[in-house]
Amino acid sequence: MYKLPLIALFITIISGSCIERTNQSSHNIQSNSSINSINQERLLEKAEKRGFERGKIEHALYDRWSEFGNKEYYTYIKTLNSGMKLYRIDTPEILMEVYVLNDIISIQSSSLMTGEETDEIFSEMDAWLKSCNPLSSKRKNEKDKNGNSIVTIEYTFPEYNAVLVNRGTAIQYMLSINDEPDTYYYTDSQPATEQNSDKLEKQFTNKYFSLRYPSSWQIVQEENKVTQNTAISLQVMEIRKNEDDFLTNINIIVSSKKSEMPTSELAKIASGDLKKCGNSYGHIYIKNNIELGNAKGSVLEYTFSIDGFSLVGEQYILKSADNTVYIITATSDKKTRTKKSKTIQSILNSLIIK
Repeated sequence: MYKLPLIALFITIISGSCIERTNQSSHNIQSNSSINSINQERLLEKAEKRGFERGKIEHALYDRWSEFGNKEYYTYIKTLNSGMKLYRIDTPEILMEVYVLNDIISIQSSSLMTGEETDEIFSEMDAWLKSCNPLSSKRKNEKDKNGNSIVTIEYTFPEYNAVLVNRGTAIQYMLSINDEPDTYYYTDSQPATEQNSDKLEKQFTNKYFSLRYPSSWQIVQEENKVTQNTAISLQVMEIRKNEDDFLTNINIIVSSKKSEMPTSELAKIASGDLKKCGNSYGHIYIKNNIELGNAKGSVLEYTFSIDGFSLVGEQYILKSADNTVYIITATSDKKTRTKKSKTIQSILNSLIIK
């Protein structure tokens, strides 16, 4: 009968003590937070003087290597077992490397020779990368085979990852669009992924064209008129495996009207129409004089956002000998584009326009 008041009194005493300690702890946290903010700002200012722009990361990820303007400065080194090609710029103070898979720049890495300033520059670059608002960051400390300390910080951004490594007398800085950012950088032996090993077991054919696709894909729309000017439409898409991923797909539209207009002009019109639709449309490039499926034309590459996904579209605008217009659009998620690109290209290469 007397236990309850005693327990209540005990809790009151403990609670009062905790309140006092909590107030003191809160004051300490606020003080530490203010100090950290001052240090962060100081490091950012120093980083900016070195050329690291606050809140901004410049990179060439997702660019086509064949269209990359500075590739003449790079030397081809080797092709990894994964099929990824390594190109390098080697200067006395910096080593820059680019990894290219299926003509897409997938990884870019820089090693800076920093000498005695390594720790200071590492802290400044960390402050700079954090100013770019990563979704998360993770720090780990380890030692190499010689017992030297190595500090690695991994940053996750919506569309790519960054890695910063303190190697004592040098700093390695790397960006990657892969789900596992250092997979290709630290090993030359990578088995082919399931996506890359897809075989095109299935086939669709009609009087206009034929197309092959893997068993992991399916036809979701067939011979459906999208507009009055459309003779036929086909959409082939990955089979859903979960509720979270964007389903890579290829859509083919055949116009019922013939056009004398060059495909280069049709591509410009298509780019303008897409821009009017909004959805964060970003024009990458238009390439003319391409050939696909026995027809010649142009390809428009662009980015856009929808339903929380950042996507890349490749729209081929082709004309057959009788000026029939074919529009083939491949759409994929930026984050998984590299992994899916080989399957996409295999399907597109199987296209035969009759």
